[in-house]
Amino acid sequence: MVVLSLTIFLSPVALFGILTASAYFSGTSANAISITSGFLDLGGYSNPTSELRLVFWLTLFGVLLFLPVFAPKNLVMVVPWFALTLLPVPIPWFLIGYQYGGAFAAPFLIWCAVYGVRRVPAVLATKRILPTILILSAILSPLNPGMHGVLGGIAYEQGLPIPSAHDAILQRAVQLIPAGASILAQNNLFPHVSDRPNAYVYLPTNQTRVEFVFADTSSRWYAFKIWENQSMSEWLPYFLSTGRYGLLVFDDGVVLIREASSGPQTFISPKENRVLNPDLMAESESPVGTLQTLARFSFLERPQAGEGGARSHGPSRVSIDSARMEFPDIAFMSPKEDVPARASLPTMSATKRLGPA
Repeated sequence: MVVLSLTIFLSPVALFGILTASAYFSGTSANAISITSGFLDLGGYSNPTSELRLVFWLTLFGVLLFLPVFAPKNLVMVVPWFALTLLPVPIPWFLIGYQYGGAFAAPFLIWCAVYGVRRVPAVLATKRILPTILILSAILSPLNPGMHGVLGGIAYEQGLPIPSAHDAILQRAVQLIPAGASILAQNNLFPHVSDRPNAYVYLPTNQTRVEFVFADTSSRWYAFKIWENQSMSEWLPYFLSTGRYGLLVFDDGVVLIREASSGPQTFISPKENRVLNPDLMAESESPVGTLQTLARFSFLERPQAGEGGARSHGPSRVSIDSARMEFPDIAFMSPKEDVPARASLPTMSATKRLGPA
């Protein structure tokens, strides 16, 4: 009992001590109070309803047949996270599939279940409890297609992890990024580059310079904002509009751009002799899907000799002076062809710009 009391007392003291020390040595004006309140002041990230929280805890306890309840002294380790999920915290904190529930609740509940099962007769535990737990775990597993879309959480949203042609394109794009290069990657693509020292999932300041930008316009994460920062659907048109970046990969919605360098650049696709227009990309109200959809919003025909500007394709028109556009030679490389077709990528200085807010 003494150990339990000391644990309850020292836990918040240690937490605030760590937060205070980290704020002090970082040289910022932050403190423990502002840091902890920042977790709760998230507006649209929190859900006012309690259904998701209830499903989260019932699922975690249910697959263990509520055995942790029989070990209340051990169960106290889960109380802090349970209390947090009652507050207006981000939804991922109480959804199965994210790291939060898996790291701060599930391991301790399993440990409590081990102690709880000691209070159950051995025969009952072997013949009924263990088989029931295994059956429930199999039914509620993300590997069960019947659970997809039924339970909340990223593990039940993505479908079975079966590699596709789209995944092969993503892997091919990752292999084109040097290990030491700085890169801004879309949220769902960030795990592929997270081991790199200069990888970003969002840019805390528009002064941060990145050499590569990696996006997947066919994914719902394309329009997703990280902690209220700009989404990739805003960053990608912005970087393209600077005129400093050229397309390296553009296939099936996968876009990889690289800061301009000398020499030709290689495209995976498409084969059309059209140039990317970031202004029309910015006017799209929904995440871009396929290459055809992207082309609808994002391409201009290459200006012909004697024309005063480019003809726009899509729902609106943009006036771009061709005299202010440079057309270096770029090599398009289609996966189905051995011979690259010639095309052009503009360095634009358009009147309309999209930049970080």
